[in-house]
Amino acid sequence: MSEPMQKPNQAPEGYSPKEIPEIMKLAGEIKTTTHAVKSANGGSYIDGVPWLRWGEWKDCTYGGALALIFDAMGVKISYEEIMGLSGSCYKAILGEDWDPSSEMPQVGVNCEHNAPQALGIKAYSLKDAKKRDANVMKSLDKGFPVLVCGQRAAPEWTVLTGYEKTGGEVKYFGRTYFDYEGAPEDETFTGNQYYLANQYPGEYPNGLLRFYDKTRRPLPPRKALKISLETCIKTFEPARGGYKEGYDAYDVYIAGFELGDEDYRAKCTNDQYHVGSLMDARRAAHIYLRESADLLAGENRVKLLEASQLYRAMLDNMLTAVPYEKTSSVFNGSASPVWSAEQRQALAKALRENKELEKQVRVLVADILKHWRRTK
Repeated sequence: MSEPMQKPNQAPEGYSPKEIPEIMKLAGEIKTTTHAVKSANGGSYIDGVPWLRWGEWKDCTYGGALALIFDAMGVKISYEEIMGLSGSCYKAILGEDWDPSSEMPQVGVNCEHNAPQALGIKAYSLKDAKKRDANVMKSLDKGFPVLVCGQRAAPEWTVLTGYEKTGGEVKYFGRTYFDYEGAPEDETFTGNQYYLANQYPGEYPNGLLRFYDKTRRPLPPRKALKISLETCIKTFEPARGGYKEGYDAYDVYIAGFELGDEDYRAKCTNDQYHVGSLMDARRAAHIYLRESADLLAGENRVKLLEASQLYRAMLDNMLTAVPYEKTSSVFNGSASPVWSAEQRQALAKALRENKELEKQVRVLVADILKHWRRTK
């Protein structure tokens, strides 16, 4: 493969701490330190929680929402580490109909629980509606945001940051990836402009509304890395249901981008979102594996760094075809561009190359796992 053309400022490295995050050293109570909790209108809210947005290298809405939640809880861990620990950064999965739900961490190999488990945080749901709602308020009172799938607008991952209770009615509010759309004044809360969760409790709350206010014993960092690498292998096994995973997902992408204009526009819906999410994931994999290399020694360390560079090459390949700002960021309200036939052909070529690079990654990772006991 020829050296991919570099595009300036396309893939900022971002923050990924070289030290083991403090939360991975602890098993005790998490203390909220990042944002103040304020009381208002019979309820409370977590002050100063920033927006969720596509186009900022946090395009996996689950990973982005979890990063926001952990930051508000005072857990110092980067988005890239969340993506790496969970295994979401390795996924390539797509439905034949290009449905955006294929980007959810539960689709195909379930990547939802790995990151909280590694950090010593218990992620849990409550099936009883009364207990659930009471626990939501209790969690917010303590400064722990709550994860909801689809609290407003489309069923993407969102974050509850507060509630108010007046006249016996409880209204919940928070952050979503659709906050750029704005909201009426009567659906806007606090000076933070948190928007009403008008679809609370969201999609399938029995399983997808998640609390993070309990702790458990964190995994040793090397064990967490091993689970991540095992997930890297699993995510390229054939998917069940109506989705194609791994190499088969690449074939769906390539076939779609090689269609003529009319068929492409009819079939390949949400293509900017899918490609942006794939770019974002490969960047996260590159950073996570690079920053994890010191957990290994000898040949395994070398191979992990090689895998990291292969993910960087995959990202660069895609960026030569389509700039990042023409992918997921278009979901922030700007006009959705239609890629030209030339760009789509370039993407198909890049994805063919990436499919081969993915095979190289799996050889390296399988060998690392095979020789795991030889490392320190």
